[in-house]
Amino acid sequence: MKAGIKLVLWLIVLSCLIPLKAQTVADEDSALGDEIRSIWVLPWSINEPSSIDNMINQALNSGQNEILVEVRYRSDALYTPNLVNDDYPNPEYRSYILTKEDFDPLAYTIEKGHAHNLAVHAWVVVFNATPLAANLLDQNYIYNNHRGWLTYELNNGMMRSTEAFGYFIDPGIPDATEHVQNVICDLASGYPELDGIHLDYIRYPNTNFGHHPTSIARYNLQRRVQPDLSWNRWRILQVTGFLTSLRAELRTINPGLIISAAVFPDISEARNQYAQDWYDWLEKGLVDRVYPMLYHVDDIAFIRLLDQMADSGYRDRIVMGLRAWDQGGGSLMPSRSNNTGYNVYDLLERIDWTREREYPGIALFSYDGLIKGDALSYIGSMAYSDRRDLSLPPGILSRMRQRSSSDTNHAPEIYLTNGTDRLSVQLVIPQEGRWKLQIYNDNDELLWENDRYYLTGTNLDVIDSLRLADSLTTQGNDSSLYYFHLYQDTGDYKYIIPLNLGDEWRN
Repeated sequence: MKAGIKLVLWLIVLSCLIPLKAQTVADEDSALGDEIRSIWVLPWSINEPSSIDNMINQALNSGQNEILVEVRYRSDALYTPNLVNDDYPNPEYRSYILTKEDFDPLAYTIEKGHAHNLAVHAWVVVFNATPLAANLLDQNYIYNNHRGWLTYELNNGMMRSTEAFGYFIDPGIPDATEHVQNVICDLASGYPELDGIHLDYIRYPNTNFGHHPTSIARYNLQRRVQPDLSWNRWRILQVTGFLTSLRAELRTINPGLIISAAVFPDISEARNQYAQDWYDWLEKGLVDRVYPMLYHVDDIAFIRLLDQMADSGYRDRIVMGLRAWDQGGGSLMPSRSNNTGYNVYDLLERIDWTREREYPGIALFSYDGLIKGDALSYIGSMAYSDRRDLSLPPGILSRMRQRSSSDTNHAPEIYLTNGTDRLSVQLVIPQEGRWKLQIYNDNDELLWENDRYYLTGTNLDVIDSLRLADSLTTQGNDSSLYYFHLYQDTGDYKYIIPLNLGDEWRN
């Protein structure tokens, strides 16, 4: 098939068409170079120079312009504490993750990243204080020296490490929050070329925690002057108060430092479960950006929260965090053995939905999940190349965008563009929901299928053409006529779309 051939496919129409609502990919005339393209990098990928070199090359080759490197994992240091003489004591231990005695991962990452115009942000875990594995606790500064800072569960005493990915310190203990502030400020002071500080786990474990005796006493004391102060409001004030103090101190160290935080995307859940009122943080200018962890696999829940945040009034400071890992620990690239779970095609959809709502950027969690099976390279070529839309026939996308919600009785159309390892598919969906797309040969043999959520109107999809070509060869089909079946399991109708692909696209 010649690249860019327009294929207009009249359906066997079994139902009346309902109004169309156009969904588009990123505008061809938009400057994707202005988009924040960020990726979270776990500490195991920065523990030696070669790992960092590889990570930076991968980030650059996939079109990223910002890296969030985890340099305080669990009250430990993947950097050099007390690098300069400052007013912020930092007694935390060197991380057990590091393998080279004198190696400074953060300094090396800043040097190499800045050489290629990559912004480097120090990702620090705030209140989660220890790793989950019990055998690592003897190497943990807070567990060894300040176990009394660990938070309490309601009616059950000190929390257990298995309840929330490790022990948390209690944000209601002033000595504990002062220690964390000193650590972060020492880090910022020691690395003046750092582009940003990215705060993670800046919250309580959940609603059951925060009941340390010191916190309870302080809450009861405050209620003498504020009798209507609720317990959850008290918790929110502890987290926001810490951030307020930290922000002010960081401004004196480096006024240009970008302060950001990873947050729960549902503001109601963030406030009521975790005391994380990030709307208030943005309103008060306590953070420059937030990175909502919008990791939902369910498309409907994802879109609901995406729209909720778009309507928040803070969209211009929201970098959307997207799920970029396989639940089973494998690659996001579909394979014969695993092609039904969340994969790169789902991620590509989420990137498009995010861009459609004009958020300023996208962050992928995580680099470590994406490098498996070379999924990061694939995502980079599909979603982060400034020439992405140029592979489609001129005018197709703009014509699709012109369809309005009142454009009825329009026969669905499909546009295919052949790539080296994929077919890019633009297809019109008559009704929002989960649809099955299947390809059959003229012997009625199923060659390929997909099941995903589409919006009403124009949608982008991708077919692994190498796998499809392999199916055609295996089944020995000599005909060039194929049938696209499009239907919903809960629907009463099926669209059957005959298509003569020809032989060229397989060569």
